Amino acid sequence: MANGDLAFTTSILVPVMLLVVMEITGIVRQLSLSGAVGERIEPTPHAVESRFNSILESMFEVDHVNELGHFQSLHAINCVILFSGIFMVSYAVTPPARLFLTFAVLVLFCILPYLEVTEYEEMRRNGTAIRSNIYHAVPSFFFGVLVNQIGRFARIEPNVPLIATLAIIVTLPYAVTQLYFSEKLASEVREAYGIGAK
Repeated sequence: MANGDLAFTTSILVPVMLLVVMEITGIVRQLSLSGAVGERIEPTPHAVESRFNSILESMFEVDHVNELGHFQSLHAINCVILFSGIFMVSYAVTPPARLFLTFAVLVLFCILPYLEVTEYEEMRRNGTAIRSNIYHAVPSFFFGVLVNQIGRFARIEPNVPLIATLAIIVTLPYAVTQLYFSEKLASEVREAYGIGAK
């Protein structure tokens, strides 16, 4: 595929990806975080996810990784789609359109919790201090800029193993920041709705 064709395809595909994110966000908005916090979803005893969660729980002293239920899975899917969009834009699109599309994706990435969490409005009315959104926005912006730079580097030096290694190096710390975001969000929901800590 010629470079112009790739840029054109990406310029069409990225807005479609943003529409998919908005559709998933609509599904996430229908979830009740207060209900999920009140009823912890227990992991399957022998599942890989269960082992991964127990490792995370022991590393970060968090005893309710699954506390937000399906919110975390759908939020993670949105984050992966947005990271992919940033990478594709920085890899394939030429400078004028690249700046606009990267900015649009980064802004959506940073405000994602406001779009996903309907409970924020009620928590504000209850006087709950909302800080979880900051724990999402700052790392998302920082790691989004890193993914942008990896995409630009991939355009110059298309070395697949190196790019994959860099993506893993960026993904793991970002996943940890999202666990912290989820922990803060769960704690805000517990405080706002008077749900006892697990």
